[in-house]
Amino acid sequence: MMEQKYDIEIPRRLKNKLPDGSFVFSMLRNIEPLLKAINYFPEYTLHDSKHLENVLKISSDLIPEKTFKKLSKNSIEYLVAAILLHDLGMFISRDGLNNLIWGTQEYKCSTDLCAETWKELWQNYYSKAKKYNDKKLIEIFGDNQPVDQDIDNNVPEENTERQRLLFGDFLRQYHHRLAYEIAKQGFPGNEVIDVFQDSTITETDQEIIGIIAYSHGVDLRSTEQYIKHYPIDLTKICPIYYLMSVLRIADYLDILDKRAPENIRRKQRFHSPISQREYDLNQSVIDLSFVKEQKSYFVNADPECSTIFIYTQNTLKGIQNELDRCWAFLAENIIMTMSCPYIELQVIS
Repeated sequence: MMEQKYDIEIPRRLKNKLPDGSFVFSMLRNIEPLLKAINYFPEYTLHDSKHLENVLKISSDLIPEKTFKKLSKNSIEYLVAAILLHDLGMFISRDGLNNLIWGTQEYKCSTDLCAETWKELWQNYYSKAKKYNDKKLIEIFGDNQPVDQDIDNNVPEENTERQRLLFGDFLRQYHHRLAYEIAKQGFPGNEVIDVFQDSTITETDQEIIGIIAYSHGVDLRSTEQYIKHYPIDLTKICPIYYLMSVLRIADYLDILDKRAPENIRRKQRFHSPISQREYDLNQSVIDLSFVKEQKSYFVNADPECSTIFIYTQNTLKGIQNELDRCWAFLAENIIMTMSCPYIELQVIS
């Protein structure tokens, strides 16, 4: 039987270790149609199938061979599934966003990770947004004009560019939570879409995948109490903190220029100076290469001005700092629980 082709290519190293009949392949069939349009992030670097492919590849590179051998097939399955879901909330449609905040999804918050409803989250965000100072307004819109005052109870049928930027900023802040809820409850659209449809998956599997996807948007330590008090000891099912660390570092490292094509920058004027800076950063990166013998990633960059040089330098320092924090967090949990074998991330130079 000919192997089915997908837009998203899973690295062979990871793919070969997936369990037979893995639910990952059902996920690919179900989520790929959702990645065709990004409605509320017109100025963001790309979060499309190539971004997911890059994060999958970098994740594979980050796992040393001796650790890879210790990881179970299910652990690899959880990691791949969480990567596929981690940014999926950024592809929500107008109907999906409306249902999420004011419709069928509004009431769905079932765990301590989701203490507030989406309606409460929007009301809190919108209340603050209407009081933004000039600096904050310029960061989001590129000017200091106040936000629209009449979107308290629905998403307008035809969003203005400013409204899309506003809703996009709201979703950006909570897209990690949306990833968790997509794993648990489905993708919000005109109807809820089950991303695991046609697969055999347990609620515990969905919980683990959701937490790993959720964790990339928060400090790792903020997940610790939830995991420790979960009815089942998830650390005995998989090295969940390790998988969370791999995802967040790989996501951070995807700074290649493929996420910010030059033709996009030439085609449109950016309103947000933050978006402009992110595109300039991505364009400055010439090559990101992994040297297996040295267990290191090397970034070759050519910033076009001193401002982008400093921003690139700070970004790389931030990646190294995040890696160090992950190392410390993993060491603490392994020493305290001794529930999983010694595992390591590759060093980044």
